[in-house]
Amino acid sequence: MRLKKLTPSRNLLLPSARLVLMSLVSLEFFISACTSSPQLKDLPQQAILRRATLPEGVSQWHLIFGHAFDYEPNSTIYPLYWEQGFSSRLTLVWIPIPFEARYLVAFDESQWVSLGLALLGSVKSREKGFNWRPALTVTARKRFSDSFAIEETLFIHSEIKRSLKNSFGRTIGLDTAFIFQINSAIALKPVVTVMQEVGENQARYLGAVPRDALGEASQAASRIRFPLGLNAYWSLSRQFEIVVEMQYFSLGYEAGYRGLPVYLSLVHSW
Repeated sequence: MRLKKLTPSRNLLLPSARLVLMSLVSLEFFISACTSSPQLKDLPQQAILRRATLPEGVSQWHLIFGHAFDYEPNSTIYPLYWEQGFSSRLTLVWIPIPFEARYLVAFDESQWVSLGLALLGSVKSREKGFNWRPALTVTARKRFSDSFAIEETLFIHSEIKRSLKNSFGRTIGLDTAFIFQINSAIALKPVVTVMQEVGENQARYLGAVPRDALGEASQAASRIRFPLGLNAYWSLSRQFEIVVEMQYFSLGYEAGYRGLPVYLSLVHSW
């Protein structure tokens, strides 16, 4: 079978000097308009102590910048991502409509289990050409000390295209993450993933890449992938945080393929 190069994906918001300027202006206006709520004291400053959901009454706004370092470099910006602690167990994600939610199934002082549902898929995989990518996740974290925890996430992602030809693909896999709280402000989270792709689904669960040469793959084609990831969290205060997420695609992909999507998030909590 002859492989052909895929058409580059078209992201919802393409970066430009004007868009970046508008985002920074809106960020300054938004921060100045938001004052911290009394419930903010219930949000731990250390990343390792946080649960999958926000405390009731606490909200977060994320300004996300992304860049893909692969054979077709691509940059994106996502200014509309707002998380709302609807209750102590339920967090809604507005993008800007709440098509995503996380629910805390069980928890105690050192461990928790959560269920996540994204009806449209990851906000980082939006495109102008609408493809439906619902995602379901089950996450469990066990904290062994104030500086070390293990987190596992079972995920299922589907990709349903508008066209009838090769219209369905899915990805199922397991993330295993090790969380290291370096000090009161900085935490690192290396992630090892094992996943199976079927059809033309292209592992967009962390972004719009990779885009390897599988344009003519049949719907029944199955592939095992082994992405590696690293997240970093820098808590400037209880209200402000910088998050960097990156993932390396190579193991299990076609010979010579390398992909590295990187996302920088500026997070404001109130």
